[in-house]
Amino acid sequence: MEEKLDILDENGKFTGLVASKSQCHREWLWHKAVAVFLFDKSNEFILLQKRSNKKELYPNLWDTTGGHVTTRGFEYQAVIRETKEELGIVLNESDLRFIGTIISKYKNDNIINNQFNEFFVAHIDINLESISVLQKEEVAEIKWFKIEEILRKIRNSYKGMTPKYGCWDYLARYVELKHI
Repeated sequence: MEEKLDILDENGKFTGLVASKSQCHREWLWHKAVAVFLFDKSNEFILLQKRSNKKELYPNLWDTTGGHVTTRGFEYQAVIRETKEELGIVLNESDLRFIGTIISKYKNDNIINNQFNEFFVAHIDINLESISVLQKEEVAEIKWFKIEEILRKIRNSYKGMTPKYGCWDYLARYVELKHI
């Protein structure tokens, strides 16, 4: 069953309308998405996931964990749901810190996006070998990256990473301002 999303106006206000994710991406309808930057407890590493080769958008590229905010849902609920579904990692609302919002507006092949992206941070202490199930339709692999390595990739044309420039630039700003 396809996700249903609340439709927003260009200022991020709820319109009271609902549409499927594919309808939103076909018709330039504004909606919300979330991403979480998963740092280790020492703030030296960030956990990223390689998108499945079955993904329509950006297959086989490294990405943050995230997804869409479904109808009548809250942003923190979407982060918790997506992290559990995709990685098998259970977060609580108290684990999350909201750090900001950006707007993305782009067209990529058959996907047209008007999106309010809400960013969160969580610190986790997890051994990757303890994660036994990844959501195969979404995730091919997960890996801890040194934060400096990700910042180099961002500065070098996002090599091997999804071209979600606003997301990565937001992460770089967050790290460089020493918030972690």
